[in-house]
Amino acid sequence: MAADTAAIAIPSSVVDANRRNARDARADGLFRWIVAAAGFFVLLTLTGALTVAPTCLVIWHYLTSTRWQPLGPSLVGQPVNWRVRHLFGYVLLFMVSLWLQLGLPAELSRFTPFCLALPIIALAWHYGWQGALIATLMNAIALIASQTWHDHAVDLLLSLLAQSLTGLLLGAGIQRLRELNQSLQTELVRNRRLTERLLETEESVRREVARELHDDIGQTITAIRTQAGIMQRISPESGVKQSGMLIEQLSLGIYDSVRRLLGRLRPRQLDDLSLEQAIRSLMREMELEGHGIISHLDWQIDEARLSEAQRVTLFRICQEGLNNVVKHASARAVTLQGTLQDERLQLVIEDDGCGLPLGSPQHGFGLAGMRERVTALGGSLGISCTHGTRVSVTLPLRKG
Repeated sequence: MAADTAAIAIPSSVVDANRRNARDARADGLFRWIVAAAGFFVLLTLTGALTVAPTCLVIWHYLTSTRWQPLGPSLVGQPVNWRVRHLFGYVLLFMVSLWLQLGLPAELSRFTPFCLALPIIALAWHYGWQGALIATLMNAIALIASQTWHDHAVDLLLSLLAQSLTGLLLGAGIQRLRELNQSLQTELVRNRRLTERLLETEESVRREVARELHDDIGQTITAIRTQAGIMQRISPESGVKQSGMLIEQLSLGIYDSVRRLLGRLRPRQLDDLSLEQAIRSLMREMELEGHGIISHLDWQIDEARLSEAQRVTLFRICQEGLNNVVKHASARAVTLQGTLQDERLQLVIEDDGCGLPLGSPQHGFGLAGMRERVTALGGSLGISCTHGTRVSVTLPLRKG
């Protein structure tokens, strides 16, 4: 009997080893629990910070940027802007999020986080990072309200963290891009106004120079012709008379050249006539009927809404367009149409000729000069030669 008892006795070394293994297993389990708890705490902190901090920033921005008024009858009597369209959009997206959490079949539940990115992208595109924050909060409520994530807290936090990061970064990027676009649009408008001011200043200088040249050179040429006539009458010598006649002819040639230069420097029709009357006068001066060209003018633009730079630009475009029709088009009819559509001016010059020749010069106030002037005023110029030639010019209407 004693021998049997001794045979089944467990050595003390084995007992000590089992105790050490159990102690090591408990220590390892405690360490893993501490690591898991620390990771869960860090994940929970990051998720909460990325959700709560932007919300606090939105509230702080609203409280600091809003002008508060004392409570009184005037404040209470102000209408409340509920922004029904925005509220309806929020509610619709929230219902979609709930449906994605509760209505999808079990085999499609793994794709739910990808579907929840749609409201974030939609609101971030429309409202920037604030919209992305609202979409993230709605998705968080939908995720917490659903039953599929209650047993997977880490997965829930990871999903919320990924959505918060995606929404905030995407919204911030979109909002920054919109701010840059808005700044660029502001600079373009500013440069356009500055360019228009420069064109107006240029036309003002041209007008003053043309007036001075007309007065001074006109008077000088008139005096030269008078003296040449006096010299022809009082001198009995034939050589002197011939010299006087030559001087008078040269002075007339100078006068004609100066008139042509003054016409290029400043259209004299614009100083005395309205734009429509100036264009009609231009059509008569170019003698379109003498070249066998039937012309028609349809003008529906209120000149009071035009700036000086726009008046001169439209006139010079008509001048260059009609000059091209007479010289190159071999046309039988030409139509000029000026209209106002959607707060934009539109001028169309159309003929039934053979179109512009290849390699035609575009110097001075030619096609290149016309395009530069129109572009400087924020407009566009298009030329098509399918059936004849069609020059279409669009300019933005000057704001009050």
